[in-house]
Amino acid sequence: MTSEKDKNHKVGQEEVDNAGFIPYIQINQYFNPGALYERYLSYLPTPDSGSAYLFNQPKVMSKTFNFMDPDCKVFYEAKKKVGINTVRNMLPELCIAVGAERQTNHQGIELF
Repeated sequence: MTSEKDKNHKVGQEEVDNAGFIPYIQINQYFNPGALYERYLSYLPTPDSGSAYLFNQPKVMSKTFNFMDPDCKVFYEAKKKVGINTVRNMLPELCIAVGAERQTNHQGIELF
């Protein structure tokens, strides 16, 4: 079985030469793509919890989960991945939220 990390690699293994990368460059005072991605990964469940997904569903506020609790380190469900329609709709909805021209995941985007 192919792992989530390796599903897009024809040779079936994760190698930097076969993939893109997220640079650690300071675009402006608030945005560093590598640092942002690293921070996102820190909020995902650990692989030993049974999670192998990059896009997990966010946890729902409850008596056992409080987003505002400084001791809370995991914001996503361990075994619940985000569905294809959620990913497909993410970029158009983000464009609406920031007041940008509508884009889809299949369009090239010039961010900077």
